[in-house]
Amino acid sequence: MHATFAIVEGNLALSSDVLYDEPRVPTYATQIYELPVRRAESPRTAHVAATPVSSTGSLSHAVVAGVIVALLSLALVVAAWFMLSSEQRAFDSALASSSRQTITVKAGDSLWSIAEAYDIEGLSTRQTSDVIRAWNDLETSTLQPGDTLIVPLS
Repeated sequence: MHATFAIVEGNLALSSDVLYDEPRVPTYATQIYELPVRRAESPRTAHVAATPVSSTGSLSHAVVAGVIVALLSLALVVAAWFMLSSEQRAFDSALASSSRQTITVKAGDSLWSIAEAYDIEGLSTRQTSDVIRAWNDLETSTLQPGDTLIVPLS
């Protein structure tokens, strides 16, 4: 025995073909309807005409879109990796080979202000302060007047 039934709720329609000979779970097909609303002459009534929206080729478009998104994501990850690795190389180079001098910390000095005053070309202020911390084995960025620091040669 073969039966077809449909369930319609709002703009969602489900239909199913059921074969009673075979014990299986029925499959459902979904069809989306576009419901244009036309202005009626009377504000109380509106005419609605339901027309099915075509779904041909939607799977291939979804696959192509997925591939494009995956490729763009991969390109973004590769670009970020190259940027971070070049930043790390610049930091390592400055840490190993920059010319150095010794200064005495004055009242009001901070590691940030010292890093801004004794900057290393190609590095940000944050990276320069990290180099100064590494050269001086500083656990924190707290400085006291009278402390001596090794800083980049200006």
